[in-house]
Amino acid sequence: MGRFILKNIIQEATLSNKTVSLSVLKSNTAQDLYLNMGFKIVAEEESSYLMKYYS
Repeated sequence: MGRFILKNIIQEATLSNKTVSLSVLKSNTAQDLYLNMGFKIVAEEESSYLMKYYS
C-alpha cells in the first residue's frame, strides 16, 4: 500500500514539475523502498536522512 501511495504522489509531482521530499529515520527499513523508487539522500542528521525525488 505504501508503494502505491508513493507512486501516486510521485506522479502528481512529476505532472506539476515538483520535487518530493521526505525525512526517514536511519533505523527505518522503509528507506530501502524510497531508494528503490528513485529517492536520493540529500542531507544527513544524527538519526535521520532527508531524501528527495526529482521529477
